[in-house]
Amino acid sequence: MAEMSDKQTSGLAAATALVDEAYEVNAAILAKQTRLNEICDSLIKLGKGNYVGTNPAQVAKVIVPSAPEPGYKLEADNEARAREIAGDQFAEVFTRKVTFAPCKAFAEICKKLLTPAKAKKLTELCLVKRKTQDAYVNFA
Repeated sequence: MAEMSDKQTSGLAAATALVDEAYEVNAAILAKQTRLNEICDSLIKLGKGNYVGTNPAQVAKVIVPSAPEPGYKLEADNEARAREIAGDQFAEVFTRKVTFAPCKAFAEICKKLLTPAKAKKLTELCLVKRKTQDAYVNFA
């Protein structure tokens, strides 16, 4: 194994010091976060409203969101029953929607069934761009 240069050794020493400090800071943050969670739980138990500390500029606002509006969805196997219940007004209370979703193994099947040019065009047309995750450091 080759010996390390002074630059490599000092770089490792600096990295070791940074890791040590990061773990120390992270432990302090976790301890403070635990206490903050306990304080928030206590304030929430007091109920919705604004709570002021000894400094009037320090205000904790407890927000209790209202219940969301219910969502509605007609499952395909309930369509006949819904038509029976709604009768002639079915078309007034429901909007017909037809959608198409790519099948499993979409790209591979396109390559088998279509010409290479058409397969490429179709897969590009249906491609969903996904956001890449930024780099991060996890302190476990």
